[in-house]
Amino acid sequence: MREHGREQQRWLGSWLDVAEQLGTPRVRVPAGDQPPSEETLALSAARLRELAAGHPDLRVLTENWRGLLVDAAATRRLLDLLEGEVGLLVDTGNWDGEDKYRQVAEVAGQAECSQVKVRESAPGVLDEADLEQSLTALAEAGYAGRLSLVYAGSDDDEWGRLAQMQEIVRHVLD
Repeated sequence: MREHGREQQRWLGSWLDVAEQLGTPRVRVPAGDQPPSEETLALSAARLRELAAGHPDLRVLTENWRGLLVDAAATRRLLDLLEGEVGLLVDTGNWDGEDKYRQVAEVAGQAECSQVKVRESAPGVLDEADLEQSLTALAEAGYAGRLSLVYAGSDDDEWGRLAQMQEIVRHVLD
């Protein structure tokens, strides 16, 4: 686990070097794939902090994604360990379950960026209820950052689905 993580850190660091050369203001990196525990969260925090310290011209963000950040509790704990040195991108499509919106809301207030992913209720049909609840969770948590809309459904008219999402965003947030 430790050596694989060190390899991943080196690999990510090389991409952060590229991002710096391109003048990118912020980058997103995964926190890890191991199940959350005090040990894995502390190790992730240390590695993320090292990446951020080694690339001071970038704002490094992580995301509520993959095996480590499986819920709000693990994400909040990691953010506490990071002490603001690494930020959070909240992705509304990365968690499932009955308490998805509560979980998203629990971390959204600490997020600097977001990805709002839409699900489909049927092939090519946006799940408008899920999108509206996700947006409401962000708003009620006090999230005031950027919204990046992501359509990863089955309809080939991605621009049309994104326009539909944009209308829903305007309806819910205006």
